[in-house]
Amino acid sequence: MTRPLVCSNGARRQASFALLILLASSSACGRERTTPAAASAPVPVASPTAEAAHHRHELSLPPVGPEVTVVFEGQRVDIAIASLPHAGSELPILQLFHAAFPNQDTAALRFDVFGSDGFHPSSRPPCARRLGAVELADARLDIVTHDMRFAESVQLPRCYHVRAVVRLEGNR
Repeated sequence: MTRPLVCSNGARRQASFALLILLASSSACGRERTTPAAASAPVPVASPTAEAAHHRHELSLPPVGPEVTVVFEGQRVDIAIASLPHAGSELPILQLFHAAFPNQDTAALRFDVFGSDGFHPSSRPPCARRLGAVELADARLDIVTHDMRFAESVQLPRCYHVRAVVRLEGNR
């Protein structure tokens, strides 16, 4: 049988004081001291933005496979990205079109790129214009994520930067 722990009033006071000191010092660790005026100032709360909504959307994109479908004049060709020569982790996106249709001149064509969720830039008003080969010449496709990126010098609206690309369409 165990006996209850009996403490004198002095021992209880010392233990309570030690616990109070421990709690006070642990809550102050790693924090900057603030003045009473700064402590009472309201903390601004960030509101959800279009940028935050865009990032939430990216988290729920359907996965991409090893291929990208290239479409031109009703013909569809699946191109395995691993079969294309590339330096580093990216390849020029027009290389996909040239691999699918090697004898087709791209100079007069307009292109639309589709993500795994069906998104494509021409479905959004700021990006309704399909891009030409000159503009896509500066676009790169990440071989793992299939995210399309442009050179920093290219000034295009954000909706042209497609994530998880699964299809490239060329039209006259």
